[in-house]
Amino acid sequence: MVATKHLVRVLLGSALPTVWAGGCFSSIRDPDGIPTEPNTDPWRECKNPEPPLGWHCADKALDFPTVACLVADIKACGNIGDGPTIFYSMGATTVQVREGFRDKLKPQGVMFNDALGQSWWDKVINGRQEFHINGNQARQDFFRNLFAIAMAQASSGEAFLVTKTREGAGGKPGIFQEPNAYPNIWRQMELPTLQKNPAITKITNVVVDLKFAKTTDWVKGQNNDIVAGPDIDIHHPPPASIMRDGLSAAKSCDLVVPKPKSSITVAGSGKEDLLLEL
Repeated sequence: MVATKHLVRVLLGSALPTVWAGGCFSSIRDPDGIPTEPNTDPWRECKNPEPPLGWHCADKALDFPTVACLVADIKACGNIGDGPTIFYSMGATTVQVREGFRDKLKPQGVMFNDALGQSWWDKVINGRQEFHINGNQARQDFFRNLFAIAMAQASSGEAFLVTKTREGAGGKPGIFQEPNAYPNIWRQMELPTLQKNPAITKITNVVVDLKFAKTTDWVKGQNNDIVAGPDIDIHHPPPASIMRDGLSAAKSCDLVVPKPKSSITVAGSGKEDLLLEL
């Protein structure tokens, strides 16, 4: 993905096998997982300063971030709500969505990478090594899913899903199209959460291949097509000692927030290294 001071650098050990559709996802904050260029765009810092009592997810009483603390921190940050929330999946890439849609909205839209600023990642992810997110693939996956749910819960008004095409696998249109493979964050985490969110009024599909044409596929109270989910037990992260491929944490992925202008390095073979299709 685009390398900026807000993104996460992932180094995949060359001796590791590819597991369950991949080794390490390229970035918690950049969920496409496909390195792209140019390296030109800064993601948003929080509109608001850190709360006087600190970020909710930095609470020492927590042994892992929760959906509740993530929602609280996202709302405290203030970016979501300042602009509409933009989700993306089904072949739309981060750069396409950012340049072709997010940056053209007024006020500017808020993508996955925009929901929380650099200081939050420094303090809560890098600053809380006892969360055992760094170096543990299963817990990275779990955290990413919680973050996606929290982002959907914190959203309001009209939410957008950007896809590459209007129809995907299974012939269903827009926000209801099926992914080519599961697991899929949009279908299993974000869409069902948005539909349950009383503050969401409608969900609109934006199609890259149709010059970012918009079609509203779901309006609260007018649609019966409700997707079940989220498909996760949000209260029980995988044990710190358990890795998806059975390897110890020390032999898995290292997750580090880089200094400004650091590049993302994904050692592997491209799409085979993706954990899931977004």
